[in-house]
Order: sequence, then structure tokens, then C-alpha cells
Amino acid sequence: WAYYDRMEKSPEELEDDPECIGNCLFIKEVPEENPKRKRFKYKFNDQNFKIKEGESASDIFEKGIGRIEKIEEIDLKGKDKRRILVTITNKKT
Repeated sequence: WAYYDRMEKSPEELEDDPECIGNCLFIKEVPEENPKRKRFKYKFNDQNFKIKEGESASDIFEKGIGRIEKIEEIDLKGKDKRRILVTITNKKT
């Protein structure tokens, strides 16, 4: 039921759910040497989350989008916020 409950929430509300990453924004596709794989970089505001490198990633509308390769926390200089970058690796279909 939690899955269906999350579908009704706004991206801001999902920021308070540690099982989700709310307001996650696509940044770019990262060059990959292996043509059978794709890597994507996303950013989101600092929030409490349970995801870890090596775990599988999915979005609310599409399950199984890839594996979390890297999580980086970045301090935004001159601002009172941090951003977190997530790199997701996915096999090409």
C-alpha cells in the first residue's frame, strides 16, 4: 500500500519519506565506455534517505531503472543547502 500512497504525494512530501528521494532531477547522461550500459546523474536537495551505493533504483512510475553507482554530497558555497548527486548505471534495453 505504501507504493500507492506515494503516488498520491507531491515531490515535496516525498522528501520526508526516507524510502524515497523527493524532487530528484535528471542532470545528464554520463559517457560510458561499454555501449551496453548507460549512466545517468541526478541531483536532489539534502534529505534523510536510506538508499545506498550498490542498491537497485526505481522511480515511482517505472520499477527497476538501474543500480546506484555513486552518492556524492555537495556543499553549495554561499548557500544554506547541500545537494546530493546520484549516479545510476543501467543496462541498455
